[in-house]
Amino acid sequence: MLVYDNVKNLRLKNELTQLEVANSLNLSLYGYQKIERGLSDIKLSTLISICNLYNITPNELIYNNFSCSL
Repeated sequence: MLVYDNVKNLRLKNELTQLEVANSLNLSLYGYQKIERGLSDIKLSTLISICNLYNITPNELIYNNFSCSL
C-alpha cells in the first residue's frame, strides 16, 4: 500500500471528512484531496502534521503499521 492510501485509510478509520482533515492540517480541501489521490507529493512538514493528528509515527504511516484513533 502506498502512503496516500494510508492517509485516506486513517481518515476513514477515524470517521473524518476530507474537509475536517484539511482544516486540521491548514491545507485547502483541494490540496488535501490531491494528497489522498496520490496526485501531489506530501511535504515532510505535512507528513509530520498528519502523524501528529493521528498520534502515530512516520514509520507507522509509511509502512501501514497503525492502530490509532483520535
